[in-house]
Amino acid sequence: MINKQGLIPVVITTVVVSILSLSITGQNKPETTFHAKGYLVDIECAVIHDTQGNGNWGVTHNRRCLESEASKKSGFALLLPNGEIYRFDPEGNALALKAIASTKKDNDFRIEVTGVLDNNVLRVTSLLLLK
Repeated sequence: MINKQGLIPVVITTVVVSILSLSITGQNKPETTFHAKGYLVDIECAVIHDTQGNGNWGVTHNRRCLESEASKKSGFALLLPNGEIYRFDPEGNALALKAIASTKKDNDFRIEVTGVLDNNVLRVTSLLLLK
């Protein structure tokens, strides 16, 4: 039997060990590999257009908009047909700008993206503009 004086250190030790194990496991979350096809859009337009929960507007999203200063400033994203939007990290934004510059297309910026999801931000490792 543990007396009251012996119980306090046991409780404190248990609490400290629990807190440490929670913080350690929180830091070691497995990364989620992501791969999908959809449309290249900018965040500024995504906020305006995607009020209906679908990605139908992606096909008509145009070069003029993607090249605008407001779009470049807001950043880019992948729009899926179901309306889900995955915001790009800075590397993904740079890859998006290169993809836009590499084509003469005016709309229908279909892309294939691979990366890692990190708190609703897609850390892009590759971005391919589809024909």
